[in-house]
Amino acid sequence: MKRTVIVALLFAGPLGVAAYACTTDTFTAGDAGDAGDAGDAAPPPATQADFCDAETRYAAFCKYGDAACAVDNLSKCGQFYGAFDVDFTAAITACANLDQIPCSETFLTTLTTPGCVQNHLADYANDGGAFAQLTKDYCKSCAKGVASCTDTFANSDQPGYLSSFAADSVVNQIDNFCTKGDGGPTVLGDASITCAQGFELCALTTLAGALPPDSCKDGG
Repeated sequence: MKRTVIVALLFAGPLGVAAYACTTDTFTAGDAGDAGDAGDAAPPPATQADFCDAETRYAAFCKYGDAACAVDNLSKCGQFYGAFDVDFTAAITACANLDQIPCSETFLTTLTTPGCVQNHLADYANDGGAFAQLTKDYCKSCAKGVASCTDTFANSDQPGYLSSFAADSVVNQIDNFCTKGDGGPTVLGDASITCAQGFELCALTTLAGALPPDSCKDGG
């Protein structure tokens, strides 16, 4: 199973700042000021209030903020904020305040498409203890004896990439469930799925479970 298929299943539809876009509006570079250039200094940490204010701005920018489901989604911004690492939420906050997140963006394209968020995260590395432990446990579980595993696990084309943007509490859940528990890569029982793919599917399912439900999609 390819990474893009896995992500599409878990984060399908417009996401933007908080997985809640209720529009198909598109963004062009001329709609706002210049996006952060690659190499720009990382934005300062954003508080939950900063993040929620930026999400509200994004909703207004994309012209869906008055929809009842979007208002409900905005009320749950704190749960979304708490699921991610502070550098990721800082980048989202900074770029939303510049109107530099396309309204049709998805979680995956926010991280992989050239633009404001990707530029701010160009030098990002999760150096927290929780992610270091996850890396160690993954390499022991799925890449035993591969010397480069710990150095490459969080690369953009590797299974740990999206997990690296999660908050420590979510990283711990991923570690406990996906490298040691019943959801781990060795118990999926599907020979067509490699250990790495099994881990990634489990990790993304765990991350998706840490996010609030999308009222525009799940609650009508």
